[in-house]
Amino acid sequence: NFKSGLLTFMSNTKLRVGFSRGYCKEFNFIFTNYRVTPPQKKMNRIEKYLSLLRGSGIEAEYQRPVFSISESDRIYINNFIQQTNINQKLIAIIHPGTSLFGKFKRWPAENYATLADLLIQKFGFSVVFTWGNNECEIITEITSLMQNKAIIACKTSIKQLIALLQRSHLFLGGDTGPTHLASFIGIPTVAIFGPKDPVVYVPYGENVVIVRKEIPCSPCEKRTCDHITCITSITPEDVLIAVCKLDDLIQKRSLTF
Repeated sequence: NFKSGLLTFMSNTKLRVGFSRGYCKEFNFIFTNYRVTPPQKKMNRIEKYLSLLRGSGIEAEYQRPVFSISESDRIYINNFIQQTNINQKLIAIIHPGTSLFGKFKRWPAENYATLADLLIQKFGFSVVFTWGNNECEIITEITSLMQNKAIIACKTSIKQLIALLQRSHLFLGGDTGPTHLASFIGIPTVAIFGPKDPVVYVPYGENVVIVRKEIPCSPCEKRTCDHITCITSITPEDVLIAVCKLDDLIQKRSLTF
């Protein structure tokens, strides 16, 4: 965008690398003097940024990130798992929240409640709801609509959330940060997508299944929407089908711990 381009220019570096016109935002290209054109107009962001390196003559391949988690953070999460007695079952993490800026991308609370009940009843999962700032009310609403008991996660930092994700067997969430974290870690991940283009924003990895509806106005770049049919038309049964597609990966993961 404009800001990153300006910072690049202000570095006073002789060689300033960026994307060519039409492949960057807010006139970023005017600040660079070596411009790379990605192989496609629309592509996953990770592949796009790798193409920037490759176009600069650098050999670049995706490698799953390794997260450094402190012993104290692991103990904190281990204690939570022991106290809630969920260590004897398959653990499904559900993260229903998004940032306030992206709240129109949220799947309805009643759908998450039905989905969680199905995961417990049909698959025997222990369901844990994770949350961030300003999301406690969402979790309370969902759990109040459920027929079965789910676990509300303890308050976590990012590193503690990663430690919890590493102990789980399945992750379900919307177009939000924790969904990407789960895919990076390698957890079987179901991502519920509404308005955003999954080609560009899909969590990266072979362990991910996207659930979305093909409707005329989706994908779009809107910041708000009056009807959000793209997200409300997705049913819990649609998401359950995606979970079934990941069954082999879930069972394989269950053998590791």
